Amino acid sequence: GVNTEGLHLMTAYIVDADGKEPYVWVANKKDRLEKRNVKLGAYDEEQDTWEITEGLKETDYIVWPDGECKEGAAVQKNGRGGIKDDFSKKK
Repeated sequence: GVNTEGLHLMTAYIVDADGKEPYVWVANKKDRLEKRNVKLGAYDEEQDTWEITEGLKETDYIVWPDGECKEGAAVQKNGRGGIKDDFSKKK
């Protein structure tokens, strides 16, 4: 079966998930956008999520990728701490 340990992220947050250099947009410590490369593990087709094996922590604040995203742009956080609501730690 699929390994459900570790961090999992919805496919929609991952840019170029099926390419050679997948990445996500993350707010850095100064609340600025940063392009963060990630390593993907197993894909869960039922949940449409990828296991993130490298590049993110559960406390990172990810941003929905769209045409407006660019390195260094200011991030308006929506009040949630980290990305635990969208970024599930499966048991």
